[in-house]
Amino acid sequence: MPNSLIRRLIILGGLSIILIIFVQSYWLMKTWDIKDKEFDQTVNIVLRNVAERMSKFNKTVLPKSNLVQRRSSNYYAVNINSGIDAGLLEQYLLQEMSKQSLNIDFEYAVYDCSTDELVYGNYCPADFKDESKIKKNKNLPKFNNLTYYFVVRYPQRESFLLANRNMSLTLTLLSALAIIFSV
Repeated sequence: MPNSLIRRLIILGGLSIILIIFVQSYWLMKTWDIKDKEFDQTVNIVLRNVAERMSKFNKTVLPKSNLVQRRSSNYYAVNINSGIDAGLLEQYLLQEMSKQSLNIDFEYAVYDCSTDELVYGNYCPADFKDESKIKKNKNLPKFNNLTYYFVVRYPQRESFLLANRNMSLTLTLLSALAIIFSV
């Protein structure tokens, strides 16, 4: 075989592998976006159900808009029109997350409008049965435009989303290794 043909085949092979890496990277990003939206929808369902159960318990009506507000990638505020029993809230959160198979650590806090601060914050691990892992946390920000609300934060959200994409990530890494060893 002439050297120019071999050179062309090597260049074509290298370009093909690079194209495959780009396509895999694109699909990896698309998968991340889909998983992020899926996580957000599941959290919204959980928090809406908790708010509805709280309003039914308190015999109040929920706000018509902005019930669940995503304040950052892992932080949600739930606006309700009545006081909140923190023990009942934790019970509802645990039950609803279990129903939706959302097994992820979370922390929550309840806003007390009489003292104008977030009170009674708890950290609940994914294995909700182990009470010794639950820690109090009062370092959650408050929101001035809400009156009665509770907040929920998922500190390990990125790890949770990454854990569900192991196969895609593995194939991308194998392709990258193939390029490195073929050069």
